[in-house]
Amino acid sequence: MCGPDNVEAYLLRTAEARGRDAWRREKLWGAADGDEGLEALSDTAPIQDEVIIARARLTRVRAGIEHMPPRTLPSRLPQ
Repeated sequence: MCGPDNVEAYLLRTAEARGRDAWRREKLWGAADGDEGLEALSDTAPIQDEVIIARARLTRVRAGIEHMPPRTLPSRLPQ
């Protein structure tokens, strides 16, 4: 694997391109201060492991409710 012939020129062009990208991004979406920009991009959905654990727990709860005597069941169970 070989790198660029002129490392200084490569870094300068990269910095210029990133600056233009940042300017365009701010022009479209406004300026973001540090972590605020990251929070806008963060995914708030639960990770797959949490979903699988929650589904397994719900299955165990439903199985436990099915084994309860009718007298102890709440009058309305969520569907």
